[in-house]
Amino acid sequence: MKLNTCLEKMDHKYLNNIPYFRKVNPTSENLARYIFYILKGKVSGIKSVTVWENSASCATYEEC
Repeated sequence: MKLNTCLEKMDHKYLNNIPYFRKVNPTSENLARYIFYILKGKVSGIKSVTVWENSASCATYEEC
């Protein structure tokens, strides 16, 4: 799965309709975590995912 395929499922969509976000608030932090786990094992060498809210604010998820 490519990143674009993952993002197409969320782009211009009501995120609370995605099953994962029915129980989890779709904050930038949780979006980064969600994308990371979708891509983990499908994208070789993935270390982290960063979601930008605007040019000065972002959230990054990475496993320890």
